[in-house]
Amino acid sequence: MTGKVKVSREVANFFEKCKNSGDINWEDAVLHEHIKIFESHHTKEAVEINPDALCMLQYSPFELARILVLGYEIEQTPEEKILATYQRQQTQCDINDICDKRARTAYANAIVYTLDTLGIKIKGINE
Repeated sequence: MTGKVKVSREVANFFEKCKNSGDINWEDAVLHEHIKIFESHHTKEAVEINPDALCMLQYSPFELARILVLGYEIEQTPEEKILATYQRQQTQCDINDICDKRARTAYANAIVYTLDTLGIKIKGINE
């Protein structure tokens, strides 16, 4: 069990909000919110919960503990992955990269064509 755990941007934003709250025991606050959410979800009891913390419901207590102990990194959405690939094709080549401007342009155009054909809009590419 090594390496950071991948989490959604929503979960990472919640953690960052907790970290920036000024509470030196922010991990305890996260665990407390998670316990309330997890318990209320499984027992169907009405408990006052932070709506921002609902993003953690997808994790079991053990998974949340792994995230807090090992650290986390934001998992890119498919749209973010495509945007990163598209942007790489738009940049200049590294010294070790075989650079064929026509091939890079064709690759980027193929991404735009595919997204347009599928009716998918990604800001920074075809929107």
